[in-house]
Parts: sequence; C-alpha cells; structure tokens
Amino acid sequence: MNHVRNRAWYLLVILINPLIAILAYGILRGLGRPLPIPNLLSLADFAMFVAFFIAALGEELGWTGYATEPLLRRWGTLTASLRLGVVWAAIHFIPLLQAHRSVAWIAWWCLGTIAFRMIMTWLYVHAGKSVFAATLFHAMINLCWQLFPNNGSFYDPQVFGLLTLVFAIIIYAAERFLPVARRNPASSRLQGKA
Repeated sequence: MNHVRNRAWYLLVILINPLIAILAYGILRGLGRPLPIPNLLSLADFAMFVAFFIAALGEELGWTGYATEPLLRRWGTLTASLRLGVVWAAIHFIPLLQAHRSVAWIAWWCLGTIAFRMIMTWLYVHAGKSVFAATLFHAMINLCWQLFPNNGSFYDPQVFGLLTLVFAIIIYAAERFLPVARRNPASSRLQGKA
C-alpha cells in the first residue's frame, strides 16, 4: 500500500460520499418524499465504520491493490475504472436479487456503483496510488448508505446513482480540461490513455 503524499486528498476521500448523501437528501426532500431527520452520529456508527473499513480492505486489496494497476497501464484511468466498475457491479447481481430488489433498483444501483469505481480509481491515481485511500473511500460509501438518513431506510439508488455519475463526470472533465490537472505528469499520462 502506497502512502498519500498530499494529505489534502483525504478531504476528498472522506467528504465526497457525505456530500452526495446530503445532496440526495435535499433532492428527495425537494421531490416531496417524507424523509426523517437524520440521527446524530453515535459511537455505534463509529464501530460500524470500523467494520465497513475492515470489509472494504478485503475487497480493495483485490480490486485496487491487485487489479487496478495493470488495467491502468493498459487502458488509462477512465477505461480501467469503467471496466472494474462493470465487474464490481455485476458480482452483486445475485445478492441483490436474493434481497428481492427490483430490476430497476438494481440497474440504478449498478450505475452508482460503476460511478463510484470511477471516482475511486481517479482518487487512487491522484492520491499516490494508495490502497488505503481507496479503502477509506469504499468504507465511506457503505457508511453513508447505511446512515441515509437512518439505517439506509430511504436510500434511493436512482438519485444516488445519478448524483454519483455527475460527480464522476465532473472529476474526469475537470482533469481533461483544467490546466491544474496537467501539473501531475503521472495522472496526465494515465488519463491520456483513456
């Protein structure tokens, strides 16, 4: 696991998912959905985060630590993240069907999952190829879902999926078109292959 050279990347890693959840909450409220007021964070939520982090570490050692780098070298950040995201979403089909999710629910959830992998791969590349950063981001995905707004009770995969896709598009578009993104030669090289 490589270390994040610039600690400012942790702000993005930690804050993207809560921001998506806050926006989703606002959108659903704006659409007239009866949402409860979120609970304050508790010690149990911290324990849940630790459990999510341990589970995410098991996944990210494979997805990010093993599979990502060869795909980045071959296809670049965007294409590698899309390929990983499609497989990552696909392995959840059977458990989601067993949980009696509708086909539409699963489709929207898959869109969000692919977009999350796009963001996670981008963060991995820019945060010094840190599996820890990817694991932290993955744990935050699960924590924000579980807390939305109380125990995942009103989670809407369509709203979350579309918001996450918008975030992913903004991140990749900003890198492609903003001169600031070109200051990192490693990321520009990897992105250029996409």
